[in-house]
Amino acid sequence: MIVREAKKADAKIIHRIHERSLPSPWSLDSIRDWLSEPSWLWLVAVQDERIIGFLSSRFLGDTVELLNIAVLEEARRFGAGQALIDALVARVAQEPEVEQIILEVRYGNEAARALYVKSGFRLVRAQPGYYPDTGEAMWQMALECGHSA
Repeated sequence: MIVREAKKADAKIIHRIHERSLPSPWSLDSIRDWLSEPSWLWLVAVQDERIIGFLSSRFLGDTVELLNIAVLEEARRFGAGQALIDALVARVAQEPEVEQIILEVRYGNEAARALYVKSGFRLVRAQPGYYPDTGEAMWQMALECGHSA
């Protein structure tokens, strides 16, 4: 498996994975637009020449926000999610002004929370009832990058 930066041509498969994996998927047009935004970083995990997962993030000054990470169901539990996070962390390490990576995760998404904890993210705060569709709590997590501006 390799991880590479996403290209605009990857938009349809990213959208398909997004629709299958996440409760509130973005539109294909939005994904196409955001793939061109210079402050956004999109990564894809590729296995046997097939995209099996993606990660979207954006740079916000001294912070990177990890927005979404998704892997095709049949490709889960084989390290693609970890590889995407590792690639993001490696890329962020090249940016000395970035102090942290932040994210929000549904409390009920135990697999994602476990992956983030394994990757070094820590709980910053929990907000009960955050998600209107389920009333579920949101966990905000952060990973300190070990350098400052």
